[in-house]
Amino acid sequence: AKNVNKTTPQTLSNLCLKINVKLGGVNNILVPSVRPISVFREPVIFIGADVTHPPAGDRSKPSIAA
Repeated sequence: AKNVNKTTPQTLSNLCLKINVKLGGVNNILVPSVRPISVFREPVIFIGADVTHPPAGDRSKPSIAA
């Protein structure tokens, strides 16, 4: 709710990217001249992940993967 009442350029940019994808748009591509050819012979999907860890010594909070 706070993002609706007080928007930032980053929030609006993220919202536009999500709307674009939902409408069938493309948000980014790999430039054909720099694509590793062997990877793109078959359909492929790239998935990103990130892990956030609590401060050292904090045993009450878990690591969180996204």
